[in-house]
Amino acid sequence: MDKRQVVNPHANLFNKVFSNNDITRDFISHYLPESKVENLDLNTLTLDRESFVDITLTSTQSDLVFRVKQKDGKELLIYILFEHKSFLDRWVLFQLLGYIVRIGEREREINAIDRKNKRKYNLENGLPVNTGMQRECISVVLPVIIYHGKKEWNVDEKLSALYCTPDTYLNYIPEFDYELVDLSILKDHQIKGDVYLRVTILVMKNYYSDEFDEIFEQALLLLAHDLDAWPTIQFIAVITLYSSSHKSRGQQWVQSTIEQTYPKVFGDKGGNVMNDVSNIWIEQGMKEGMEKGMEKGMEKGMEKGMKKGMKKMLIDALTVKYNNISQSINHFIQSIKDEEMLQKLHREVILCNTFSEFQHKLATIRAS
Repeated sequence: MDKRQVVNPHANLFNKVFSNNDITRDFISHYLPESKVENLDLNTLTLDRESFVDITLTSTQSDLVFRVKQKDGKELLIYILFEHKSFLDRWVLFQLLGYIVRIGEREREINAIDRKNKRKYNLENGLPVNTGMQRECISVVLPVIIYHGKKEWNVDEKLSALYCTPDTYLNYIPEFDYELVDLSILKDHQIKGDVYLRVTILVMKNYYSDEFDEIFEQALLLLAHDLDAWPTIQFIAVITLYSSSHKSRGQQWVQSTIEQTYPKVFGDKGGNVMNDVSNIWIEQGMKEGMEKGMEKGMEKGMEKGMKKGMKKMLIDALTVKYNNISQSINHFIQSIKDEEMLQKLHREVILCNTFSEFQHKLATIRAS
């Protein structure tokens, strides 16, 4: 993807899950029409890192582009737009048209560079300038919309519905088809695919449900058989944080989930899952803090910026793991000038099982 930061939790989950080629391959094979899929060689599916969603739309949409070979060897682009507005926007088709045009324009830019390089090669090797040159064309784009809003999708299926024009001029209006995967009407027995895909769809589909806690337990149960696989633990961390983003849940819900739901669902392994997931969140917080600290350091001095980043990492880690950080601890962390002490405290956050245990370690470090 490009350098835009995806801050919406729905877009964040979409990008983390569907950036995995195996999951997207599974999604395409189960949720797109068989008549479209049977002509594709899904083993050739690769993610194109380019994004075409406008910056102004990042709070409501996210997108991914995939390249795949057809069985005749020709390339097809599958453009997946994730639509997660709580209300329906009939202009999404007009936006989609713009993305398709921009995809074609980018392909033409790439083609122009390739053709220029080919002509240069021909000239350097004494060949006619147009040797090996074929008629330029662009790839067909198969647009797919994944929708999981509160209401069933009822946007006009034809672009012409957006135009104020007599029927006489319909020939001048562009039309195209798209594939819709409406999670809002999907029944539980219709959820198919690999376990990661099924859990993702189950959680996204029921994100707004009043019965979400029960459904989330069902989702975790689907993952319970493979807790020894590190990707499963990482996926549990991602799906738990995503689920907590709903306004009715939040940090208290996370704490209750990792302390009560994990042991309930995962049994004896619940404690290990809790620690592993907490450490993943801490590591992610440390990484983000370090990046921000380094950016500050570029502006105001690397040493000062690095320490500020480390302090933010430490505060983020305490907040995520213990959901408890007093004003006095916050002030103490901000006053630390010794980088080695910050590193020691980071290690203690990871190693300590309770907040009281961390407080004891903190007192020992302060006294030393």
